Amino acid sequence: MHVSVMLYANEEVIHYMNTIKMPYNVTQHTINLALEALNKVDVKKQFINELLSGREWLENRLKEIAFIQKIYPSDTNFILFKVEDANTLYKYLLTKKVIIRNRDKAPLLKGCLRVSVGTTAENTKFIEALKEYKA
Repeated sequence: MHVSVMLYANEEVIHYMNTIKMPYNVTQHTINLALEALNKVDVKKQFINELLSGREWLENRLKEIAFIQKIYPSDTNFILFKVEDANTLYKYLLTKKVIIRNRDKAPLLKGCLRVSVGTTAENTKFIEALKEYKA
């Protein structure tokens, strides 16, 4: 099944649609690959266990960092957290070649950044960069 959606509308309607839509567009090919991956039960279980372990490790390390104001509960592959100045921290992390999502301009997410759970090496690099940051 292939579904294509296109919207023609005035700028204000487009603005509101972009505000509520998911942050990434997903192609039919990506959907098909995801459905195929769901049938690989053993691989899926291993991946989920690694993801959960990595998320727990990240959450515990984030709790140790004084300038992080809040860590939001997560049942996903990412962690949303709040800091005083999300834009400055985001730019600093870019200089360290650490890529996360700046959600500061999204509705109700002022001061928030979102980090995806990565490999052990990626997670460690992220936490080390945070520890070096001077808030």
